[in-house]
Amino acid sequence: MDFLRRLVAGDQPNWPTQPSAFTLIPGYEDLEVVGESHYQEALRAAAGPASRVEVTAVLYAEIGSPYDANAISVWVQGRKVGYLSREDAAVVRPGLLRLQDQLGSRIALRGDIVAGGPVGTMGLFLNWDPAAFGIAPPSPQEVVDSVKRQLESERAPVTRHFLYAGLEDALYARRDEPSALDLFDQTCASHDAEMPQIRPALLAEFHNLPRIQVYHQSVIRHQKAQDWSRALWWAERGLNVYGNDALAAENVEDLRKKAAKCRLKLGD
Repeated sequence: MDFLRRLVAGDQPNWPTQPSAFTLIPGYEDLEVVGESHYQEALRAAAGPASRVEVTAVLYAEIGSPYDANAISVWVQGRKVGYLSREDAAVVRPGLLRLQDQLGSRIALRGDIVAGGPVGTMGLFLNWDPAAFGIAPPSPQEVVDSVKRQLESERAPVTRHFLYAGLEDALYARRDEPSALDLFDQTCASHDAEMPQIRPALLAEFHNLPRIQVYHQSVIRHQKAQDWSRALWWAERGLNVYGNDALAAENVEDLRKKAAKCRLKLGD
């Protein structure tokens, strides 16, 4: 029984932890890890006493999984800590196997183990470069269409928050195209309208509020259009949403500065 088959059979091998045992592939895009709730002990062992720690995560293309033929598990310091989602694994697996053959080693990504939520639940966030795995970036329209489809069925407030953020990024990137900014504005308005549900969900998940980009970007969008009253509205709305719960003080300070500039332009 080979190395990976022992994993599937439940016999945890002595996974190599030395840097020479894998090749680190740098990247800056997010790659989701799922199932961390089942591996809290392993995540806490890897993080130690820190509430946030950078780690190297090794990807393993499992063989013979009865649940997912494309299953890719994620390992940190020789411990399984989660999986790629079923959808991501199907896309990533061919490129992962190709890289392993080319480089003659396992493939690793940079990531962060982060404690969040009122009971200190640990999560893992990975960074990757899809191009390194032979995956062409989707066109802006493909991103828009995909996120819209997901928003139609997704009900979890935190997931909807990040879906909205992805859609806003894609639309703003197309701001020179006809109607793109109108769609951006509509998406931001819908995103903000759901904030009464999203805000407490973010607090429950992360204990503080991460940067909520919709407010920062909407201010910039209206400042560029010299619509200072609308820009001020978005700045003040963002400050109201953050309240005293912002994870990073600079996010609140950024909106305060933007609001002050808007008031100056309006002559207030």
